[in-house]
Amino acid sequence: MKKVINLVTHMEAGGAQGAAIRMSKEMRNRGIDAETWFIYKKSDTYTDEEKVEVIYKSAPTNIYHALKIVSILLKKFKEVKPDGVISYTHYASTLGHIASFMAGVKNRVATMRNPAWSYPRLAKLLNKYMGGKNYYTKIIAVSETVKESCNSYSQKYKDNIVVVYNGVPARISALTKEAARKKFNFNTGSSKLLINLGRLHPQKNQQLLIKMMPYLPGYRLAIAGQGELFQDLSKLINDLNVADRVHLLGEIKPNDVPDFLRCGDVFLFSSIFEAFGFAIFEAAYNGLPIIASNIPSNVEVLTDGGNKAGIIVPDMEVASWVSAVKSLEDPALYQSYKDAIEKKSKSFDFDSMVKAYTHYSTVNI
Repeated sequence: MKKVINLVTHMEAGGAQGAAIRMSKEMRNRGIDAETWFIYKKSDTYTDEEKVEVIYKSAPTNIYHALKIVSILLKKFKEVKPDGVISYTHYASTLGHIASFMAGVKNRVATMRNPAWSYPRLAKLLNKYMGGKNYYTKIIAVSETVKESCNSYSQKYKDNIVVVYNGVPARISALTKEAARKKFNFNTGSSKLLINLGRLHPQKNQQLLIKMMPYLPGYRLAIAGQGELFQDLSKLINDLNVADRVHLLGEIKPNDVPDFLRCGDVFLFSSIFEAFGFAIFEAAYNGLPIIASNIPSNVEVLTDGGNKAGIIVPDMEVASWVSAVKSLEDPALYQSYKDAIEKKSKSFDFDSMVKAYTHYSTVNI
């Protein structure tokens, strides 16, 4: 039986983490002995999942910790002898594939899940160097936007990149909207509910969504996620006197995400950069039209020729976002965007993603 390790930097309820867990599960369904390893743990999100392991006790803060992690991974790779290692985040790619290369793992796949320019400086330098040598047998970019961010890299690096879009399995809530709102204690009355899902991090730009709310008195906003900006966003909510209409839920369990999305009327995706927005299509499967920021990855996944599967807001001005939200008060426009994103979501096929990842992680054996 072939064996594959899906390696992620840290455990939390993030897109890369969920992708690794789903990939391991589906690989096992297809006869591959697949495990998910996290270098360290930020939260207990996936501790109850099958074949999950945490490698190190805490986040690395210095070179000694990094070398220790490489040493542990090297020892484990030699013991387990996987046919392939797939990394899902930049430190998993760099530290993980130094170890996998030294251990003689034949298939060393690095996935790029954000544009190269967004990487921390050290991770960016290591990734650029390792991709130009033989540390990675294949580099998977999750969108053309990510691939294009490496245009200045060496020819060897660019020749080794392939685009494999993130496939999103259709996780659809079995609840009605009313039952879902009851589950999360949303007493919205006649108000419409705007939904956002993501880490509370500057990249996700949730402060923009909160700043809209004084101008949208007939709406509520619910944000699910944890992160470093929790206190700042809480203060902003209080300063704007919208605490009765804005809800910070913290991290929710992955299995509860479809029910949370079913609560909403519109999904807001305000990131200042992304590689591929998993949450867009999870929202689409649960019946929500999309309003998204004008960044290359969103344009890539929400357009098909001249057709748009969501509202792409031209800038990050509060007034522009308020206008976009209000435009969906038109029932015909609301339904048209809802239908368009549902149709578009079918083009991001999970089966194709699994086949590609399986191929690249087992081909050299």
